[in-house]
Amino acid sequence: MSGKKLAVFGTGHIGTRVAELGRAFKMETSGVNHSGHPATGFEQTEAINELDPAVLNADVIVNTLPLTRKTHSLYDSAFFAKLTAAPLFISIGRGPSVVTEDLIKALNDGQVGAAGLDVTDPEPLPSDSPLWHMKNVTITPHVSGLYQEYVRDVVHIFKENLCQYKKDGTLARNEVDMKKGY
Repeated sequence: MSGKKLAVFGTGHIGTRVAELGRAFKMETSGVNHSGHPATGFEQTEAINELDPAVLNADVIVNTLPLTRKTHSLYDSAFFAKLTAAPLFISIGRGPSVVTEDLIKALNDGQVGAAGLDVTDPEPLPSDSPLWHMKNVTITPHVSGLYQEYVRDVVHIFKENLCQYKKDGTLARNEVDMKKGY
């Protein structure tokens, strides 16, 4: 993986961790977010509506985006047609950000070399979906966010937020911005 290009769509907590792991394998890491603002752990960042050709030439593309009006059906036939390296496409964000039929076509046409899907649209994926039978697709049961210390960490964040909320009505971290949708 050394020297390969990794493009992570979504530069929040999950995307940052993906970039960190990519850097551990000496991958070139690019991040994509709503404005192109700099983000920790990424060599460069791009705005989602102004994608640099280098991002579209990535060897690995990882979707960690939240689902908003702008990200719904983002990965469609027009997006896949712009790809130049037949990347591995990994989706661990939200299923409806990917147009499933367009992904199937992109896989069949060689625009996408392989896919790792932890989320799909619809979910659960119907038993008659062609994705189940494609040799270049791995499907997991929407569990990519789980790890051994998950419950411990969630309880820690909850306690921290509860204490802060009791003090002044604010949250210490991970507050959802309802206007943004994430």
